[in-house]
Amino acid sequence: MLLKHDVIFDEEHDRYCKFNLDIRWAMKGDHSNCRADKNSDRIRKYDCVCCGYSTCENENCKVYNLPRRPPARKNAVCKELNEGCKSCSGTLAHKPCPARVVYIFSKKGCTMSHINMHSHGQYSRKHLSMEQNNAMDNYVEKNPTLRPKGATVSIDSRTGTIISSTQEIDPILSNRQRTRYETRKAKERMNITSLGDDPVKPFLKINNAYPGYLTAASVLPDLVLISFWGPSMPSCARISMFSIATDVTYKAVGSYYLCSSLIYSVESRRHVVIFQALNRSIISALFYNTLFSSKRKP
Repeated sequence: MLLKHDVIFDEEHDRYCKFNLDIRWAMKGDHSNCRADKNSDRIRKYDCVCCGYSTCENENCKVYNLPRRPPARKNAVCKELNEGCKSCSGTLAHKPCPARVVYIFSKKGCTMSHINMHSHGQYSRKHLSMEQNNAMDNYVEKNPTLRPKGATVSIDSRTGTIISSTQEIDPILSNRQRTRYETRKAKERMNITSLGDDPVKPFLKINNAYPGYLTAASVLPDLVLISFWGPSMPSCARISMFSIATDVTYKAVGSYYLCSSLIYSVESRRHVVIFQALNRSIISALFYNTLFSSKRKP
């Protein structure tokens, strides 16, 4: 089969470059950039072997015997096997596959030869499809307060009623952690918030235990800002000697921006975080007003 994409030969490194050998199977290179013709320096062979598949050996698991895409590296495969099945925590097994693919590169393009048959079917999805995401959105919209445990076992623990299970959307959603993750993503797509996603509550607990930790808070609809720093931080901030660097991380806490201000500390001989804030926008004027107002406090 002749591949459609163009191939470019790198004269400096004596090899072809800027090509994609992905054919939707987990493949790893066995021999690469080998000369396939002694009479021509521009004909090269790339030999790839199938990495096989991983599967759950628990017959009661919803994803039992379904082929999963394995990692390409051996140490990553060992790590996956040690972690076990993400759906039932059962034993995972890695199965080999005899399939090989040989690519021959020349000036005319790339020819692919498929050798042997795969010992497994198409890999099960690691990510939900567009249709499954839509189904998950509808499920969360109908059950906005349902917990992951109830979603996987088909029983709403708050009402005791029998409901549909997320496993009907995809077998991988029999795992509570994965269901919790997909539920949170669905809520983000629909701009649904819950009490468990409230970023204010944890800071109030911290401030009760450590007075002076919170410096300011604003929870207006169009202006959300919660700023905090350690009470001893002002003694480390020598603004007259060093400049302040501010970094922003999105979705560090829920859907908020985490703004962190750092300054060089002579005592620790490194930059330290002296002030942080959760902000709805990237960086607002209120952030800097709160920062320098806190610095002026005795």
